Amino acid sequence: MNKLHKPLFSLSVAFLFTLSSLSAVQTDPVGYTTLTGDTGGYVVTLPLAKSAVFEGTVNAVGTTVLNFDSTVPTLAGANYVQVMDGVLVGAVVDIVSSDTSSVTLSSSLSVASGVAISIRPHTTIEDLGTNFTSGTSVTVYNSDGTTNTATYISNFLGSFWDGDYTEAVYPGEGVVIISTGPFEIINAGAVAVDPVSFSAAAGRVNIIGANSPSAADADAIFGSLAPGTSVSVYTNGGSLTSPATYSRSPAFLGGTWSPDLSTLTTLGDDIAVVVIPSEDAAVNLPATAVN
Repeated sequence: MNKLHKPLFSLSVAFLFTLSSLSAVQTDPVGYTTLTGDTGGYVVTLPLAKSAVFEGTVNAVGTTVLNFDSTVPTLAGANYVQVMDGVLVGAVVDIVSSDTSSVTLSSSLSVASGVAISIRPHTTIEDLGTNFTSGTSVTVYNSDGTTNTATYISNFLGSFWDGDYTEAVYPGEGVVIISTGPFEIINAGAVAVDPVSFSAAAGRVNIIGANSPSAADADAIFGSLAPGTSVSVYTNGGSLTSPATYSRSPAFLGGTWSPDLSTLTTLGDDIAVVVIPSEDAAVNLPATAVN
């Protein structure tokens, strides 16, 4: 069995149970993780999301427009809806516009009347902060095979992000960091007490994390993906070559994982893996257990 990579990260989670003053929003446990590294490549995720700015129930069957009885606040920047219960629990869809009683979505979301919905601002590349060495790049891999990259610049003109720094990093999604020197990311936000359904595109690079600041069961999350799927773990801090790859054999050969996927024990915290499914799939990332 190949020895998987050793995490180079320190993790601190402080659960702070505070009352929110936002209308129609439940109390969220919040915390933070600290991710540190040095020169090299990293495949990582941000396990904490931004806190919900709205939670309410849909008052009619929804598709691309969801209507609510409670007041939707004015939304700034890029936001998304997350389904909190029902058959589509965990589904995430972008919001393209909103008013005080409804949101319009980027794609259809057929939810029943009475289903609970939360609205959250997207995390973006620039939300990773400014504790980077100049020349460090961060790349998001998209479901259509394209990428978006932002580069941190620090020179006589100042320190700033350049490129696609407003690109969203979806819940459960990971990024690739090519670092030119020491860096630190403090990911502060809401703990995922609700599951997330991550849409993994067939034949594409899908970087997926556990959506949790704790260890996760890789076999339970990825084990049912179609035969022909691969899950690769890269050594963070290196050149991002020669990953440990877990592959599911074709159905006619038994559809078994080699090596056994249950031996992948490093998923969780800030660590993400590269998943290339043979078929489009909804990867269900479980909620974080909070005592």
